[in-house]
Amino acid sequence: MEKARLPLINLDFGIFPKASDHEETSEVGWLLYSTHQQDEERMSELISNLVQETVGAKWHPIRTNDRYRKAQEPNSTRTYALHLEAATDKAGKVQQELSKWYRSSSQLFPDGTKLRLVPPFNSILSYSHKAKYSALVAWQAALSSRICTGSTWELAANLTLDRPEPSTGITLWQIIMSIPSQVFPSTPLFHTVDRTWRSQNGITLTFHPENKAKARSHIAGLIPFLKETSNPWFMRVLTEEAKIRHFSSHGDTKT
Repeated sequence: MEKARLPLINLDFGIFPKASDHEETSEVGWLLYSTHQQDEERMSELISNLVQETVGAKWHPIRTNDRYRKAQEPNSTRTYALHLEAATDKAGKVQQELSKWYRSSSQLFPDGTKLRLVPPFNSILSYSHKAKYSALVAWQAALSSRICTGSTWELAANLTLDRPEPSTGITLWQIIMSIPSQVFPSTPLFHTVDRTWRSQNGITLTFHPENKAKARSHIAGLIPFLKETSNPWFMRVLTEEAKIRHFSSHGDTKT
């Protein structure tokens, strides 16, 4: 594929691999409040397990018309989101199943990240619903422009983010996503936590600007935080260099 990509780019063509291996695929919808930092592979596996069907996830522009010609606007003006696709004969079923977790009234989410499933534009017939669709795209654009990110490389391997502690079954990912926001008490401090793209040990955390100070202090003090609030087992997933660097550091659960 990489060998064919360059000649096609010179001819103003492009190769866009499918998010799933189905021969005939259809779009299930896109996820409102999704971010580019989310791991497409992890999201695909998570959603596939929820609906017991193979579902692919891919980050690309949101379609806002019924035309299938190439978009004329520059990339900087397009609004992107995480799109889901499934086998054509299963797309309707997948959309219905996902509405249990990602409908507008949902309060609990499978991985703690607030997301809403928005159907494809070409499936909307009502004019009033199309007007609402434009508002959802605007919300997604606003989130993408405002979302803050932070990273840490203190894990020995970022795959341990989902490794459960043997006695409780709790993962480091769950511990991080359970930290509450002081600004929005009913929501987590972090919006998403995922493996850093093309990194073996980095994780990237996203958060809203209102949570910036608290979020950055938690990222910088991840090890002292784990020392004070979690099972000592989680110290095993950290690098030796990081543990030595924070040997004398202490966390205060109240502040």
